[in-house]
Amino acid sequence: MSYNPALGRYLWWQGYTGGLEQRTGGSFGVYDAPEPWGPWTTVYYTDAWDMGVGDSGSFPSKWF
Repeated sequence: MSYNPALGRYLWWQGYTGGLEQRTGGSFGVYDAPEPWGPWTTVYYTDAWDMGVGDSGSFPSKWF
């Protein structure tokens, strides 16, 4: 989670793994909120992300 002063919002990136097809069964979401405790809203979410077992995903805060 990081804070974007220009937007006045907290931004959070979360990756998910799972599903029947482990290589392409990942997903991720980007969420934002006015305070660290929420309420959180979904900025973007996709079920089509190829993060396989043993892989790790990250989203550098400077990209927010």
